[in-house]
Amino acid sequence: MPQKFKISKDEAIAQVAAQLDGPITLAEFVRRVLVIWPSQAKKPETAVRQTIRDYHAGKTIIFLDDETLLPTSLALAGVILRVPLARSEIKNGLFHIYPALEFFLPHDFPPNEVQLVDENDQTIPVELITRQKKARSLFGEYEQEIYSWKLGWWYRKRKVKKHHNILVTVLDWTAGKFRLQPESQKEYRLIRDEVAQSNQQLADIIFDLLENSRDEMIYSDIAVPTAYARLQGNVTCPPDHWRDVIENDPRLRYSGFGDIRYADSFTMMDRLMLGEWGERPLPPPKKLSATEKQQVYTFKAAFKHRKGLWRRIEIQGGQTLYDFDRILRGAFKHDTFDHMSGFWQLIKRGNSRRFREVDLGSINPLGEGDAAGKKIATLDLQPGDKLKYVYDFGDWYEYIIELEKINEPEDGAKYPRIIAQNRPRYRYCQSCAEQGRKTRAVYYCNSCSDWEAPVWICEDCIYPDHEDHYLQEIVY
Repeated sequence: MPQKFKISKDEAIAQVAAQLDGPITLAEFVRRVLVIWPSQAKKPETAVRQTIRDYHAGKTIIFLDDETLLPTSLALAGVILRVPLARSEIKNGLFHIYPALEFFLPHDFPPNEVQLVDENDQTIPVELITRQKKARSLFGEYEQEIYSWKLGWWYRKRKVKKHHNILVTVLDWTAGKFRLQPESQKEYRLIRDEVAQSNQQLADIIFDLLENSRDEMIYSDIAVPTAYARLQGNVTCPPDHWRDVIENDPRLRYSGFGDIRYADSFTMMDRLMLGEWGERPLPPPKKLSATEKQQVYTFKAAFKHRKGLWRRIEIQGGQTLYDFDRILRGAFKHDTFDHMSGFWQLIKRGNSRRFREVDLGSINPLGEGDAAGKKIATLDLQPGDKLKYVYDFGDWYEYIIELEKINEPEDGAKYPRIIAQNRPRYRYCQSCAEQGRKTRAVYYCNSCSDWEAPVWICEDCIYPDHEDHYLQEIVY
């Protein structure tokens, strides 16, 4: 029988991290884990790497870069958080632990065990209080527990007033020990330019983490400590609180559900929430000049799963995504009186081959929807930019649309129009073939076909054998 391990893989990772006194390569870290946790897996190094990234990043260890690790206790030592005090906190003599110290305490660390000292390392005695606050979520109203320290006496002693910040320095992450130091508005104004530079650097690090993530989001409990650790030693003064930095950066958005996303991302969860709480906020429409409205955009639209099926379409800048939807439905023989459709803008992520999708909205067959009225020129597309178009959110017919060029309109031309298409590869009616005739097929019979034997038929052969069958018109 195989020997039972004395410790688990997670315990081995935590043990190796606790023994470190400085940075280490990921490869060496994995090697040390496997020494104390030998594995019979086919690729043990891969398994350990994946566990580190999925379950220990931002908690046990911090990635200083893709291949260099540092224990979280060392990575966050000396990090300074600039925490703005709300007027209610000053008035009631409170310091709300969350969101001030969110993601800067070990997981499940008891708030009543946090140690606070002043700049002279003198203990700041505090009383922890909790209160219930009603909050709303997608699933209804719930009671949220708020943890706060009573610091009114300390505020009075240090003459802390409204518009003051509290600088919170991480002294010992493992023990939950922090230093508090008040910062007046006057002191803050003197270093405002340096703070702005630090804010930009912090935002750039978070955005870089987002650009290089597998998905179009990053988990805040990993990203925030990682960003502060990477910022450490590279700025002259601490940035504003990370929430404020994200809120003021036009590229980023904190979802409130534990993740950070692109500011222009719009998820299914967002749609559900808006259905409950209001309409999707839309920026004011861009005003177009007469020239911008007249310009002709040449797009190549190709079926994602059959790139040899494509159409080249011209449409003017002043025409809308509804106009584009109409001609795309006609070009690829989709119903114009049934099913929803939608557009997304595809934006390249960093230097990778991945794209992120910006939801431009949906269109229904009646010409309504949040995308219907958007004019082509307001999308600010340049040659090489791409869109995604989906017809029928159930069957999901997906097309990739690339802008090839922007030209002046031709005299007398009517837009939108199809100007080119792929060379067709015709199918021929099998019923006619059995009778020695070569007739171009018009329909694909879903009812009679399977993966190995597709059935193609012409118009004349529908009756009587396929009269009640589910037929799809062939797009050449």
